[in-house]
Amino acid sequence: MRALYRQAGNLTRERTRFVQRMQQALDQLNVQVHRAVTDLTGKTGMAIVRAIAGGERDPLKLAELRSNPCRRSPEQFAEYLKGNWRDEHLFNLESALAMYDAAQEWIAACEARLLEAVGSLPPAERREAELPEHPNPAKG
Repeated sequence: MRALYRQAGNLTRERTRFVQRMQQALDQLNVQVHRAVTDLTGKTGMAIVRAIAGGERDPLKLAELRSNPCRRSPEQFAEYLKGNWRDEHLFNLESALAMYDAAQEWIAACEARLLEAVGSLPPAERREAELPEHPNPAKG
C-alpha cells in the first residue's frame, strides 16, 4: 500500500506540472484564462482548454463554455480569451493537456488499487480479536 500511495503522490505532483505547462502555453498564446476563471482545472477552465485544443478560436464561443455561477458577462469573459494562435504554443497546450489526462487516469488506477488493498485488510471482527501466543515462548 505504501508504494501505491507514493506513486499516487508522484503522479499528483506530475499532474500539477502539466497544469503549469498548460498555463504557460495559454500565456504564450495571450489567452488569459487565469483572469477569467480562478481554477484552470475546474469545469469552466478545462472546458475552455479542451475547446482550444479541439480547434475552437472564437472568443465568444469559448466564453459560452463558462459555468452558471460566473460573474462576468460573456462579452467581458470573451475579452480574456482573445489570443494569437501560434501553432507551436497550441502544440504545447495540446501535449500538456494529453499528459494531464494521462496522469489523471494513472492516479485513478492507483486509487482503485489502494481501495482494493484496503478492502483486503482483516475485517473489523478480526482486528479486535486477541492475538494468538507466539509458538516460541522465548520470543513471545
